[in-house]
Amino acid sequence: KRDDDQWLYLPALNKTKRIPASDKDSSFMGSDFSYSDTTEPNLDDYNFKILKESFVKRKSGKEKVWQIEVTPKTQEVIDETGYLKSIAYVRQDN
Repeated sequence: KRDDDQWLYLPALNKTKRIPASDKDSSFMGSDFSYSDTTEPNLDDYNFKILKESFVKRKSGKEKVWQIEVTPKTQEVIDETGYLKSIAYVRQDN
C-alpha cells in the first residue's frame, strides 16, 4: 500500500515540497495548523454531537449556527490528524 503523500507548491520560492503521510500531524509551515488541516476529512471516521445553537457575528449581521463537537472514531485517525476533538460551527441556513 502506498503512502498518502501530499505535495505543496510554494509560489514565492517556486518550489514544491513533499509532505509524507507520516507528517500530517506536524505543524503546517510553523503555524498552529497541521498538514492534515489541508485535506478533506472522511466524515465516516468521526462522531458528531450538536453541543448548542449559537450566533456568529458577521459584517452583515448575526448568523445562527450549530456548535458541533467532532471526535475521531479510532486511534488511527487521532494519530494521523493529531486531534482528540474539534469544535465546528455550521451555519443553519446552509
